[in-house]
Amino acid sequence: MRLNILEVGGIRGKMKANLECIPCFMRQALQTSRLATTDERLQEKSLKAVAKYLSEIDFRLTPPQIGHKVHEIIRRETENEDPYFRLKKRDNDLAIKFMENFTVSENILESAIKLAIVGNIVDYGAIESKDIDFKFNELMRKDFAVNDFVKFKKDLSKSENIVYLADNAGELVFDKFLIKQFKGKNITVYVKGGPILNDALIMDAEYVGLDKLCKIDYLGNGVKGTGPERWEKSFRKKLEKADLVISKGQGNYEGLSDVAGIYFLLMAKCPQIAEKIGVELKSLVFFKGMGK
Repeated sequence: MRLNILEVGGIRGKMKANLECIPCFMRQALQTSRLATTDERLQEKSLKAVAKYLSEIDFRLTPPQIGHKVHEIIRRETENEDPYFRLKKRDNDLAIKFMENFTVSENILESAIKLAIVGNIVDYGAIESKDIDFKFNELMRKDFAVNDFVKFKKDLSKSENIVYLADNAGELVFDKFLIKQFKGKNITVYVKGGPILNDALIMDAEYVGLDKLCKIDYLGNGVKGTGPERWEKSFRKKLEKADLVISKGQGNYEGLSDVAGIYFLLMAKCPQIAEKIGVELKSLVFFKGMGK
């Protein structure tokens, strides 16, 4: 499979930032700084530093590019390397407990895909933590707004090498359930090489046992040494070599919407993303990207 890589390192086709991103990033900054420290002076210092950075951003950047810098600032100003550490551990444990009683009687592959998408509600970048719960049974009854399952099943049958781009801790447990359905495939799962929000790390993959099923690799969080960024040539070349690429979550969609051929699994929690895809807010979507 040859993915259609458009202007590697450029901006054509990518989902660029807009004015609505500014209050969202400030909300993230406040939430993260409060998780990082109880010292209000450091919280204030973090918010002021983020506000200064956002006042000067280039709106041709993608939201993930900006987000990496925002959270790098907070980690630096609060001297907390991983503000979401405890929440990620809690979410992993909650998801593991949920799966102990989860059963599927038929259409297991499609149900596993839906479960992986429903698990995408575990996202502190898009939803206030107090609004997140694990009402998966209710959400599993919700229909897809976009569903390319038939197309996916055909592509899966012809694929040997699969790249799976993970998103958050907690939902990684549901990704594992989906990956178990790809029997006989050579699978590489990408997590983050360094902390940012509640994104899954290698330690999360090991904690939920994903490393026993497939190879684990990592992407950067904006800091040198944490891995390549989604838009770097070295990573895009790895995508080109894959027979099938599956991308979880909004951040991966924002960073890779210029690449045709990727299957995107996400819940549309951002109005701008919902509008770009052409669905209502909070829709479950599973589609093969066209690189537009």
